Amino acid sequence: MKTLELNQMVTIQASGDSGTCYGYGASVLVTGLIIGASVATGGVSLAVGALLGGWLGAGTYGACLFN
Repeated sequence: MKTLELNQMVTIQASGDSGTCYGYGASVLVTGLIIGASVATGGVSLAVGALLGGWLGAGTYGACLFN
């Protein structure tokens, strides 16, 4: 339930403000970590969640910054 609530809070809006974009990217990264932790049966799942979250977070930051 908490993961769903977090996902709903992470809304991507076009903005040229790098600070705002960094916030969005960080939110997506944290969401990825939480998803990884919530489904983790071992360290591998958490690592995959962190990788996915980091990749999506960087993409979100880039898309927001250069949109």
